[in-house]
Amino acid sequence: MNSSTGTQLHNAFKRLMSDYASVYEVVKTNNDWKNSFRDIIVKEIPNLLCDCADIGNPYNVVGSYGKGRWTAVPWVAVFDTRITSSAQKGVYIVYLLNKDTKELYLTFEIAATEAMGTTVSFGKT
Repeated sequence: MNSSTGTQLHNAFKRLMSDYASVYEVVKTNNDWKNSFRDIIVKEIPNLLCDCADIGNPYNVVGSYGKGRWTAVPWVAVFDTRITSSAQKGVYIVYLLNKDTKELYLTFEIAATEAMGTTVSFGKT
């Protein structure tokens, strides 16, 4: 691991944790659904995580700030594509941000959307 990449990843997560709550409120208030802060979640952190941990095939790193509207709980997941490529089915590890406490959790998720027809996931911190 390149120490510069590790520092960049640390700083990106730190920025996500410290700024997401205020950006989220601006996005909701101004209907600014394409706010550029989303790039930290969907591009910067996933790319740095891949570089830092040398993550490649069969793993895929995906970040989400929500579909359509921004979510109160943004996430960055690592999917083993042999098991799943989606947060709606299978098992995967995921970073979840609590925007109110500004805490970041690394969890193991078991999603049941596809099997049950509703969104149910169980996290273990």
